[in-house]
Parts: sequence; structure tokens; C-alpha cells
Amino acid sequence: MRQQGVVKWWNNKQGWGFITDSSGQDLLVRHDRICGDGFKELRSGERVSFEVREGARGPYAAAVERATDDEAASSASPSDRRAS
Repeated sequence: MRQQGVVKWWNNKQGWGFITDSSGQDLLVRHDRICGDGFKELRSGERVSFEVREGARGPYAAAVERATDDEAASSASPSDRRAS
């Protein structure tokens, strides 16, 4: 099942970072887990959708995609929606 979250931080040089899911849990994400072609990067604060998978060191984000405007709006907190 796909989830929504926000990129907590991302290191372009190393190609990995963390996504915070809707429950507040931080999940590792690596560049090879981002969908798309070419150079794959994320930006801190960017809304994303992803699947949670279980690895040897715990859960991680996979099949990561930038959230569409509709997905971002539906996952925004009530205070975020009022600010729009």
C-alpha cells in the first residue's frame, strides 16, 4: 500500500536520505529506490508517495515518487490546507 510523506533531508553527494511518514517514523531512502530515469534526487520538504518495505536493518522507503498536487492536498494537515 502506498503512503504519503515528506523528505526530511537528502544528500545528493551520497545519494540517500530520510522520509518522514504520516505517523512520524523516519524511513531510509536511497537513490535507487526513486522512480524515474536519469539523475535521481529529492529535496528537503518535498512531498512524496512511497511503499514501505522491510529490510535487514528495518523498514525503508521504496518505489518513491514525487506526490502529485492531488496527493499532496489530500495528505496535508488541516492547518496546511487552511494556509492555502
